[in-house]
Amino acid sequence: MANGSAANRRTSASISSSARRAVAGSTCATLRLSWRMSKTAAGASHPHRIEAEHRIRRRGCGGAAVKAIRFRQIGRLDVRKPKLHTISWTKISTLRKQKFDALLSKHGEIFDEKFIEMVQKRRERLLNLTLKLTAIQVPILAFLTFALIPVDASVSVLGISPATNRNLREILIVFSAITGLLAVGLSVNRQTLSDIVQAYVDKRSKSDNEANEYLSIGHGLSFASLPNSDYGLLSFGRGYLMLLLLLIFLVISLFIITVGAALALHVLILRDIYYYPSYSHAVSLLVISLVIACDLLGLIWTLLATGFWPMQNLERLHALSRIEEKTPQRAKEIYKEMAMRYYKKPWLLRLITRPRLPKF
Repeated sequence: MANGSAANRRTSASISSSARRAVAGSTCATLRLSWRMSKTAAGASHPHRIEAEHRIRRRGCGGAAVKAIRFRQIGRLDVRKPKLHTISWTKISTLRKQKFDALLSKHGEIFDEKFIEMVQKRRERLLNLTLKLTAIQVPILAFLTFALIPVDASVSVLGISPATNRNLREILIVFSAITGLLAVGLSVNRQTLSDIVQAYVDKRSKSDNEANEYLSIGHGLSFASLPNSDYGLLSFGRGYLMLLLLLIFLVISLFIITVGAALALHVLILRDIYYYPSYSHAVSLLVISLVIACDLLGLIWTLLATGFWPMQNLERLHALSRIEEKTPQRAKEIYKEMAMRYYKKPWLLRLITRPRLPKF
């Protein structure tokens, strides 16, 4: 059974013997290809065969060996496995909200207002812990920044002078990396709870954008937003729009400068530890490796939990299966269109791409 199911999932291609003789014996021949398609995991029936004619033109063939090589190349290019899904870039939080929305519709008596109040209290505790960890990071960052200054500056951070206590750099930066990783974990957990509350707000607002906006503000999911551009018969003029564009530009610029400065400072601190170690060179390498590992782990954790990811969308394939059940002739036309679009591409594009289902 396992071998049979694997055979059903595998896509194969076949070239008739008459087509082989036509390609090997003429300068302008017709090659008939057929793909045997697979079935989905749900067991739905999908296109069994795609047939298309592709005219192969050859100019100046210099012998049977050249023709055979070209035929093998064309055969390898033309029998690529079709791509029966599309790619949809989706945010992970959107998937969470959709999942919880389905649970709300199914188990509304369980996920009631008391449950949302419990989630809100947990969000507040996680926010307080995150702010405390961030507050710990500020004096550590100040100490490491002043430790980079080459002159003897009479500055102390929490009663500790960076100039005379440079041997604390490695300890503090390791502590900062670990607390930063903990802060990332708390932020990811809080974002998950925020998605639950946002799905609840979307359910309560019933597709009303204004109600959704004010419910989100009330539940602490968004800050008090800027006023709308119009209120009935009242509307703002060009001055408001210009200030709004200026505000957006300043926010984006400040974000880029802050992120760039933080990354540059982080690299300079690690560079200073590498070239001027307080302990042995092996200890400095171990510290740098640990810090970079914590940074990468926090970044990957954030991307996996809250980032955008390309998802394989089988919506067209399922729609095609329904079309095949009702109107098989229309399904054959879709298969033919997919094959002909693929054959119209240059040979290099056929080498690096696969046939795709068209829009229908």
